[in-house]
Amino acid sequence: GDLLESQTQCAICLIYAPSDHQGRKHLWDQLRSVKSSIEAPCIFMGDFNEVLNPAERRGSLNTSQGMRDFQDFIMDLQLVDMDIGQSFTWLRKNAASRIDRILIDKELLLKFPNNKAYCKERVFSDHFLL
Repeated sequence: GDLLESQTQCAICLIYAPSDHQGRKHLWDQLRSVKSSIEAPCIFMGDFNEVLNPAERRGSLNTSQGMRDFQDFIMDLQLVDMDIGQSFTWLRKNAASRIDRILIDKELLLKFPNNKAYCKERVFSDHFLL
């Protein structure tokens, strides 16, 4: 796609990650391949079904291998996790996690330093809308 006002090309990838660790790990590898085959900067957004650290999951105290794999994926692709104004993006009864996010290529962030991202209130889903 193009960011119209600036005529900057970018690739927008919508994500719905598997709920199991091996499935997500496979997805991170596939997305690495996608990014390496695209010359344009990328935006990855959606439900990653993983948190970056224990603070992003209510009641979690330990860093899991899944978190480390997700951190590695973000660092490898030089992505920036956009602030979306919510500590948690998924709520169900007493459970809460920040599994929905927007990851933006550092190149785009440098070109558009005033980027903003927001969450809309939940209506019919247990996820906030990005």
